[in-house]
Amino acid sequence: MSELRDLIEREAETYFEWPTADKTHVTTTSTKLFAEHIAGLVLAQAAAAEMITIGGDNSKRMQPELVEYIRGLARDTALLDSDCIMTHECDELGQEYKCERRGIDLRAAIAEAIARRGEVE
Repeated sequence: MSELRDLIEREAETYFEWPTADKTHVTTTSTKLFAEHIAGLVLAQAAAAEMITIGGDNSKRMQPELVEYIRGLARDTALLDSDCIMTHECDELGQEYKCERRGIDLRAAIAEAIARRGEVE
């Protein structure tokens, strides 16, 4: 269990934007996104091994659908952690163009958009 605790501590240091100097407070939204992030990392490790302990028996393989689902989660995690996105914009004449943006914390941007949507509704 200490491996998981170490993983959580390492990831927390780089994942959260700490609003306080003593690093004791984060938002509920950030906490939920972080839990999903950690679950994705752990599930990706399980999928890579394609083995899971079921009732203490390591010989039972995961269902192929579950393996593919976990691989999909790992792909989604990689996309969210990529720090880049392609957006579709319009210039002042209404002409559409693509704009590549880099260095963006996509998880934080999504969390902020969801929070704003909640404020509007």
